[in-house]
Amino acid sequence: MGAAELLDTGGSSLHVGLCSLGLLKLKSLPTFLGLPNARFDYALAANITSFDVFIGWGRKLSGVRATRFAQHQNKPYLLLEDGFLRSVHPNSVRASPALSLVIDDAGIFYDAEHPSRLENLIVDAALNDPDAAARGAEIISTLRERQLCKYNDFTDEMALPPGRPAAETNVLVIDQTAGDLSVEGACADESDFRLMLEAARDENPGARILIKSHPETVAGKRTGYLSDAGDKPGYRLITERCNPWTLFNQVDRVYAVSSQLGFDAMMAGKPLRCFGMPFYAGWGLSDDQKSCGRRLSARPTLEQMAAAAYDRYCRYLDPFTDTLTTFSATVKTLAHLKRVAQAGQSMGPLLHIYPWNHKAVRAMFQLPSKKQNFFASSARAIQDARVRRAPVAAWSARIKPGLVDRCKSAGVALHRIEDGFVRSVGLGSNFHQPMSLILDKTGIYYDANNASDLETLLATHTFDDELLARARKLIVWLTTNSITKYNLTAPERIDGLPEDRLKILVPGQVEDDASVLQSGSQLKSSVQLLRAVREANPNAFVIFKPHPDVVSGQRPGLWQKSEAMDFADLFVQDVPIVEAIAACDQIHVLSSLAGFEGLLRGKQVTCYGLPFYAGWGLTFDVLTCSRRKRRLSIEELVAGSVILYPHYLDPVTQLPCGPEVIINRILEHRIKPKRPGALVASRELLGYFRRTLRRVQE
Repeated sequence: MGAAELLDTGGSSLHVGLCSLGLLKLKSLPTFLGLPNARFDYALAANITSFDVFIGWGRKLSGVRATRFAQHQNKPYLLLEDGFLRSVHPNSVRASPALSLVIDDAGIFYDAEHPSRLENLIVDAALNDPDAAARGAEIISTLRERQLCKYNDFTDEMALPPGRPAAETNVLVIDQTAGDLSVEGACADESDFRLMLEAARDENPGARILIKSHPETVAGKRTGYLSDAGDKPGYRLITERCNPWTLFNQVDRVYAVSSQLGFDAMMAGKPLRCFGMPFYAGWGLSDDQKSCGRRLSARPTLEQMAAAAYDRYCRYLDPFTDTLTTFSATVKTLAHLKRVAQAGQSMGPLLHIYPWNHKAVRAMFQLPSKKQNFFASSARAIQDARVRRAPVAAWSARIKPGLVDRCKSAGVALHRIEDGFVRSVGLGSNFHQPMSLILDKTGIYYDANNASDLETLLATHTFDDELLARARKLIVWLTTNSITKYNLTAPERIDGLPEDRLKILVPGQVEDDASVLQSGSQLKSSVQLLRAVREANPNAFVIFKPHPDVVSGQRPGLWQKSEAMDFADLFVQDVPIVEAIAACDQIHVLSSLAGFEGLLRGKQVTCYGLPFYAGWGLTFDVLTCSRRKRRLSIEELVAGSVILYPHYLDPVTQLPCGPEVIINRILEHRIKPKRPGALVASRELLGYFRRTLRRVQE
């Protein structure tokens, strides 16, 4: 059996010899290999007889050992390398899981001295695959549209000033890290980099020579071959984390040795002069300094080569499900991770963030732990923001009016952070970690007095068919699985309600909560809301459910049954909110998120304040907002408020994700609940004592 045939067979009887200790730590390796049932052990010279296949990294020492062990035992081997769409950050710069991997049973793609599986796939795409060109064209279009490369730790800022003179020529020379095995594998060395630089100058008289440094060189992890060339007249060393696709648009010609950016440049439509023999050279698509006799047998198009490399050679991992996935799905995941990382790069000091939320905030916004500081002092945060020329990002509910004025005086922008709408399994007041957060640059969603990013998004965004279809599926997921903000479970149920009376649910709120104080309503308490509901609906059967933060004893609000029953017919405390919503005909709210959850479940909702979901034609509104003139469908509301507006963090992988991943994690928790940590347990115990004291004081 050949090594290629070992993949995707289940491998229940296979004993796999790993020639790298690092591979033993790669939890996703069985998934990448399609061998979930195989047994993996570290291979040593003393125990090689027991293994069925050997695995190592490319032409590194582990790959050499895997090849040697396999040949000695007449067994197959597999060589691995990172795929062509790997991650946001290079792993040597910052721990970043690989979303793609290449698995080669013939060699490895960057070693031109020997055949590789990719080389064979390129020949096959050119000679035998009539659909390869169409697939490759779609791949190239997708990469160009999404602006994706192997590593994506860059900004979208222009590398050069726009509007260069028409007569000016820019030539891009791509540097690499010294000692990179892909350089040696491409039959090149340091002299080829010097030769390339000279050719770029001699072949383009008067041109400006731009030398693009490798991300690991920029990060100070490794040196480059041409790091000293930027000091020469007519040369510019580009060390900024600029978008390579933006850079390609500003140059006329590209020079490379073996960097994957050379292939990216070809896909960007740029003429490429190549001074090594990387996988994309020798096929007649580039101007090559060297040659490879094996690659004269086929003349693939660029599209056919892209199909072979991205569609057939690379394997892709869904990090959230630990399953193999497709190029298209990986593009979406990587594009999302890139957007979050870019947003995190522009974030400044963080102010008034509760210490138990620091880890989640840092991971959710992909913030570097050493450069991103959390402050308790507003003066120090503003000073730090001025030095870094960045905004202050503060926990919205803890912002005092004075902070707004001080930021304005200092010329510092103020961004607001708040919990998202599908937050956690458990209350935030009990220190449960958030799985979603809001970062709003203009306001905050619950402040009816001012615009917010969410309000602007809902008022102006063009919701395409793909996004609306995703929103429809999300509504079904949320409702059929009883997903809410806190996802609390409770033992009680509602039975015996009158069938001949209108049943109205009134959700209580935390009375010092900013969403109450800034709702735009004159009503400021649950008692006032209950009174207003009763006056407007004297014959209705009114159900009151206190807010879970109030019930837990952690926050102030209406919790006494006797006080609520002056206006309500039924007081329900330990009933899940979805059960209460299902039991009612209408929901009357001040600004509670329960109104939004009622809309998802097809209930009529009346708003006495102006929560984010009011004013768009979906609710009966006591107040009006002149800024909200657009009429929305429930799918558009969900697309804006649940998909586009919040940031989500997968609690398992600690990666930014979408709401669908969060729903799956909540469902997994229901099947196999995890014990709360010491901090959560102590906080819940404190709430228990507070509730007990309240009952005694009654």
